[in-house]
Formats: sequence, C-alpha cells, structure tokens
Amino acid sequence: MLEKSVKQNGRGIERIFNAAYCSINGFIYTWRNETAFKQEGLLVLMLFPLSFFVAQDLGTWCAMVLSLGLVVITELINTAIEVVADRITLSYDIQIKNAKDVASAAVFFSLVLVAIIWTYAVATMLS
Repeated sequence: MLEKSVKQNGRGIERIFNAAYCSINGFIYTWRNETAFKQEGLLVLMLFPLSFFVAQDLGTWCAMVLSLGLVVITELINTAIEVVADRITLSYDIQIKNAKDVASAAVFFSLVLVAIIWTYAVATMLS
C-alpha cells in the first residue's frame, strides 16, 4: 500500500494560497541569488514594454511575450536543478555537471528563441 504524503499543503483554496506563497518565495530566492536571473529579468522588463511598439499584430506580440516568459521559466528550472545538485554534493561529479549543463542549455536555447522571434518582429516592423 502507498504511504500518504507527510507534506501538508492543505486542500482547496488553502492549497492554492500555499502554492502561491511557495512560488513567490522561489522567485524571491532566485532574484536574490542568481545574477543570470537578474540580468534576464532586466531584459524582460526592458523588452516587454517595447513589444507593444514593435509587434505589428497580435500573433507576433504573443510570440514575443511568450518567448520572454520562456526565458524566465527555464532560468527558474535551471536554478532549481542547481540548488538540488548543490545540496547533494559540492564536490565535482560528472552526472551533476551534466545535469547543470543540460539545464543551462535550456536557458541558452530559450534566449536564442527570443533573438529569433524579436529579430523577425523588428524586421517586419521595418519593412
């Protein structure tokens, strides 16, 4: 028989508020401890308002904004993997290095998507 979880998240609306609280804590932790997240956050804060002027239609605007959101999401996941890996060991371990590198690659490709989508949007605006 499966054991019940000892995690006390509550039920219904209480669980939703508890989850939101945990999410806010995760965002604050990442902002305080990850320079890359701060840099990407500032990029998002600069580009988001610009998106209203660059996008020629709703579809382009959505792609531009979603690409920015993807950067934030991948960096949060990358940070989570790094925190867990560092909790396991701070010593060099090839498997942990590989996990961190893969998470870093996800962030890199999300930034590449931003570059592609935003380049397209700017080119469309200028043509």
